[in-house]
Amino acid sequence: MSEETSVCFGPFRLDLADERLWCGQEACKVTHKAFAVLRYLVEHPERLVIKEELFKAIWPEVVVGDAALAVCARELRRVLGDTTKPPQYIETVHGRGYRFIAPLTAAPPVQRSKSKVLPQPRAPNTQHPSWWAVKPNSHSSTSC
Repeated sequence: MSEETSVCFGPFRLDLADERLWCGQEACKVTHKAFAVLRYLVEHPERLVIKEELFKAIWPEVVVGDAALAVCARELRRVLGDTTKPPQYIETVHGRGYRFIAPLTAAPPVQRSKSKVLPQPRAPNTQHPSWWAVKPNSHSSTSC
């Protein structure tokens, strides 16, 4: 894969720079390891990626079993709405590994705003417990 920062497949956009998966305008909730597995598969499309290669790439210097990889694959299928029969995105090669099978296209660069958005001030919370109250003779010079 070349220097793109985002790739598209189906209705999804994989933002490699920001490490997020998008479906339209909504960010999909994906764990860090599942995202790493998806990224690795997308970076090696249409090629069988054996389990040992994924273990070395995603869990370097850590011993994990097949279950860790299976959990990530199950999470990705759930998020992508994919099935094992027939798969649209991730094909399982039983006992060997996985293959990313969906067509990929480069996504146009994401326009990120250069201006920083400041958070809106919150209304004061008047429901503090009694221990929250500041004593009038407090010597503290800071406030939260």
